Amino acid sequence: MKDFEGRVVLVTGACGNLGSAVVTELQDRGAAVVCADAASLSAGAARGALQIGGLDLAQAADARAAVRAAVDRFGRIDALVNAIGGFRTGRIGETALDDWEVLFSINARIALTTSAAVIPGMTERHYGRIVHVAAAAGLRASAGVGVYSAAKSAVLRIAEAVAEEQGSNGIVC
Repeated sequence: MKDFEGRVVLVTGACGNLGSAVVTELQDRGAAVVCADAASLSAGAARGALQIGGLDLAQAADARAAVRAAVDRFGRIDALVNAIGGFRTGRIGETALDDWEVLFSINARIALTTSAAVIPGMTERHYGRIVHVAAAAGLRASAGVGVYSAAKSAVLRIAEAVAEEQGSNGIVC
């Protein structure tokens, strides 16, 4: 089934287990894929995909650079799949502030920066799809994963906000 034929999809976390599976599936379905990751992409490179490695997508400038590279190559981005994420355990009150910052950066901040980077082009074309991978932990916290749950909950709230704010512009999140 080639239901993504002619679509351009930016996938973050493209070198990770989930991201690489998403890339393969999208390519099998006919999409032109842009792989964006902090890692060097040569080892897990997807066939024919535009590969942009060495990024810190938590930085707005890097998120915009990834989008710019995709648009320079393909003319547009139809969809963003934000498959990047991170996990650490830790109880509230015992988790180091650095762990909070890492989890919020790799989960919530990247959802924010990548959304902000793709929205202008999608709004201009009145078409876009944004998928932010979260987790059930974002809906309900459990003991020992409070920081992770809070970060994933933030990802869900960002997705909800994008859907509410951009739905009238043809963007589905």
